[in-house]
Amino acid sequence: MQSDNLKKEKASTDKALKDIFMQYSESILSLPSGNVINFSTYKFLQHIAKYEISNADILIDDLEFSLMPRSIMLCLALCFTEGASVVFTEKNKGVVSFPRNPQKAFNYANETFENPISQLVLAYLSYFGEVEVSQNFIEGIKPLAKRGNIVAQFLLAASYQYGKEVTKDVEDAAYWYKKAADQGNASAQFSLGEIFRHRRGEIKANIFLALEWYEKAASQGNEDALKRLGHFPSSENMYEITVDDLNHAVNFYEELSLGSHDEKSQRELKRIAEDIKNYINRIENFTDDNALQQEFENVSTLNREDLEKILDNINFFLEEHKPKSPASEKGYAVDPETLARIVPI
Repeated sequence: MQSDNLKKEKASTDKALKDIFMQYSESILSLPSGNVINFSTYKFLQHIAKYEISNADILIDDLEFSLMPRSIMLCLALCFTEGASVVFTEKNKGVVSFPRNPQKAFNYANETFENPISQLVLAYLSYFGEVEVSQNFIEGIKPLAKRGNIVAQFLLAASYQYGKEVTKDVEDAAYWYKKAADQGNASAQFSLGEIFRHRRGEIKANIFLALEWYEKAASQGNEDALKRLGHFPSSENMYEITVDDLNHAVNFYEELSLGSHDEKSQRELKRIAEDIKNYINRIENFTDDNALQQEFENVSTLNREDLEKILDNINFFLEEHKPKSPASEKGYAVDPETLARIVPI
């Protein structure tokens, strides 16, 4: 079970990394001018767009590296890494798209290795094992990460967390996630919450820090953080979530309540219980309409038996663990003994 959870966690991290990289690429490739995309680069790509050459990489293959401006090579390294579109915003507006081709991305990035962005592309490809590499590119992006590049920071964090091309080190992972999280990256904020949610390496579990980072990520609409916090859709849309999502939220608030005895976490449990009851009522309303019942079963991963078990769990917990002291308006009312148990000194 733990192995399956780690696989799901890594898959989620990898997806976030891909999204961050693609957003970064698009932000560079949509600029009309700058250090990376200059006028000659745009003219070359506009030529491709003008003649509507759909398979752009065929034309590019015919060009000698020695004749191609380095700015164009850098642009193509970004384009081919995950597949990207270059948006023209000057006089001749237009878009030209490139297919995903990791080997071509590697070739162009390797030719412009002196550029920090090319080093980032090589490290990214190395992390995902897309191409065979003879050297470690991950460590080489630290200068870029130190200068505040969020892609480099998140990539370093993920590499240390899962031991990709570097020695696994959760403390280093947390360090680089925090660098990206402090810049407002929601995926890094969620990942930092996950590290504090569980005891990882030398980092002690801290449910309160986990909650803080989850809330920051959730405030930006991060779906994983919303699920962790139990901010599920209303009973009208509960078919969008799974039993695991519900159990995660319930367990999270139960642990938080045990640590702080605060009313806030118990209010969240009551809200989840109310949503479940409303959802069960909707299930009951379907019993008279077979077609509607079938449609519901096709889209929902939840069933009444699972929901009732979760509801019984919540009600039992609330009865057994009533708040001992009101929550402070500025935070959680925490009893020192309980805090020492949850967050060992």
